[in-house]
Amino acid sequence: NREQKESTMVAKKSNAQIKRMMKRAEARGEKYVPPEPVEESENAEESSPKKTESSGTSTTAQKSNLSADEKAKLDAAVALEKDLEKIQNDESLKSKDRRSSKRKAEAIACEASGCASSSELLEWYEEFKNKQEQKGSSSNTKRQDRKKRNPYIVFIGQLAYDTSAETLFGHFQKELGAEHKVTVDTLKVRLLTNPKTKKSRGMAFVEVTDPELLYSCLKLHHTFLEGRRIN
Repeated sequence: NREQKESTMVAKKSNAQIKRMMKRAEARGEKYVPPEPVEESENAEESSPKKTESSGTSTTAQKSNLSADEKAKLDAAVALEKDLEKIQNDESLKSKDRRSSKRKAEAIACEASGCASSSELLEWYEEFKNKQEQKGSSSNTKRQDRKKRNPYIVFIGQLAYDTSAETLFGHFQKELGAEHKVTVDTLKVRLLTNPKTKKSRGMAFVEVTDPELLYSCLKLHHTFLEGRRIN
């Protein structure tokens, strides 16, 4: 079982990793021979399609910008987590056999990754996942910032001169509240005023961050607000 796992995990490793494995085997008084890559038969693929698919799709996107050593660590960490979970959930194993299986899985992962211990490998994997999550949240934040910097703007005319920005905001919130979440973050009102008198000019700009909310705002064309039909 150990030889099969080693064959799967190290068949495509770099020369530097193979040399490390050979040195460790020498230190144990053993001889390490790198296995040749073995292609799985059609029957093997048919018997476990889910396993093949999950192992291929779970880390493909994450590997795109990694070095060869980092890819080896990632593969080893993912395989180790799966093995440890499988061992932990196997109720047929006795305590002694469970500990032995864990040690074997950890030893295989260490040889494949080049890490000194399984705890070092799993610690690296946790840091790697945290970095990936931070990159994802950073991308979402940038998209939201772009929306805020480039809002959609609707011109509103024919307002009563005493209509305030708060009243106009309340009109949109009341009319569109059933379809959209209208808040001060998603819809802003800029009332146009006379620079000298600071009084309303009967016009305003409404800024929204969502294109769907923009189209809904346009539907309020010729609705009535404080006795005036706005456009």
